[in-house]
Amino acid sequence: MSATGFAGKGSLQLRRLRLALVVAGLAMLLGLGLLLARSLAATRAEQQLRREALAARVFEELEATLAAFVAEEEARPFVQWRHEWVPPVTSKSGQTEAGTGEPRPSPLASLPARAFVRGYFQVDPDGRFSTPLLAEDGTGEGGGEAPVLARADELRTGNADLLADTRLAYVDVAQQQRAEPQQQQLQKPMQQKQQAVPEDLQLQQVLDQQSIARQRKNAVANLDDFDPDNEQLANFIGSSKGNAGAQARAAGTAEVRTAPFVGEALAGGRLRLLRTVEIDGQLWLQGLILDRAALEAWLERELVGAAAVEGYLALDWSPGPADPDRGLWVHDFGPPFVGLRLGVELPPAATLATAGARWILGLGLGLGLALLIGLVAVERSVAGLLARAEERERFIAAVTHELRTPLTSIRMYSEMLEQGMVTDADRRHSYHSTIRSEAERLSRLVEQVLTLAPLEGSTMSGTMLGAGQRERVGEVVDRVVAVLEPQAAARGLGVEVELDGVAEAALPGDALAQILTNVLDNAIKFS
Repeated sequence: MSATGFAGKGSLQLRRLRLALVVAGLAMLLGLGLLLARSLAATRAEQQLRREALAARVFEELEATLAAFVAEEEARPFVQWRHEWVPPVTSKSGQTEAGTGEPRPSPLASLPARAFVRGYFQVDPDGRFSTPLLAEDGTGEGGGEAPVLARADELRTGNADLLADTRLAYVDVAQQQRAEPQQQQLQKPMQQKQQAVPEDLQLQQVLDQQSIARQRKNAVANLDDFDPDNEQLANFIGSSKGNAGAQARAAGTAEVRTAPFVGEALAGGRLRLLRTVEIDGQLWLQGLILDRAALEAWLERELVGAAAVEGYLALDWSPGPADPDRGLWVHDFGPPFVGLRLGVELPPAATLATAGARWILGLGLGLGLALLIGLVAVERSVAGLLARAEERERFIAAVTHELRTPLTSIRMYSEMLEQGMVTDADRRHSYHSTIRSEAERLSRLVEQVLTLAPLEGSTMSGTMLGAGQRERVGEVVDRVVAVLEPQAAARGLGVEVELDGVAEAALPGDALAQILTNVLDNAIKFS
């Protein structure tokens, strides 16, 4: 194969190699990109879970706040729902003793300290409406007469439905009390499905819900443990029934049952909490009216003060459908605040917000850059190997051509002498001298090849051309002409030499002889 053919083959191999490297590089980069995308997606999912956990924590904090408020209200003795009550006294030893027998204003007789509590009310077994704000004669105290009367009128107006059908109200409260545990059980899996938080956070939610349930249960237990004395019970039932109630209580026959609060929504942005108090088979309705807007504002203040999340999340008390991808989670509060709905909106998750995501991205880019550098290095290394192989082939071709000329001369002159074609003694001597000189030149060429072969490449050819002793140009030309003139004569050609001023110049003899030999040899062949 010629050097040109080998170069074309090497170029084709290099193109194929580059194509293979490009395909392999694209495949590896694609795999790395998919791995990087999945890692970043996992990071985004982790951030989403954290945001969901934060939203769930907000809901839990608010649920706990409401549960504490309800527990506080349920812990109030039912006898405080009168304008006056008989408070227990505490002895010096710390023991709670019976009432003093002297009625005092109830803690509920004044306007509530919490702005969202509009007031307390009660419906007696005979359907009579009353509020601790007003005494039996319709007068009020605490906070001024006019505001108290206005608030009492507001409570009466807001509970007009109870006064219209007290019996139906008793039935509704009882049904809600029975349905409350079922609603809580149904709500729990829905909340867990909606929030979709990790298992450890779900466990934390369950523990928190159990804690809330224990608080409510303890509050109800405290209610059941409340044991009114004769004076308290008589004052609550009323003067007309006071003696009978006191006698029944003294005889140990009075039975008091206080139920938990149930809630319902009213018109005008109001919420109502109701409970029943049963004394010897007679039922009282007790409750309180809440202003929903003020309650929501109070919950927001409690949340910001407890969790310090102001400016990081937005609360929406009239949310639309939940959209976790947009950062909106919605929660329906449990009984007794059925119908109270809250949306928590968090800022969108940033893919590179965490150090882990940035580390993954940096690692992926680093691996991609390393892969690219590795592919380029492989391509350059293989290209260098192919280039050196081409140089080696060209060197071999050049050496072959340089060795072929003296061998041809030696063979031609030896055949002529062997066949007796030269009869002249001087010419035979000249042929012998030519054979010897060509053999010496061939020997020097072989030595140069053996010496320079490990170097390979273009340097070898240049070194070979510059090797050998310096000789006069005229002598070298005469020697080359003497060698190739018989070949030219055989083809009917003649060789003419004209050296204008360069015959005495000294140049490397072997290199010049090789050049002239190649030129004359090609001229003889193609003339």
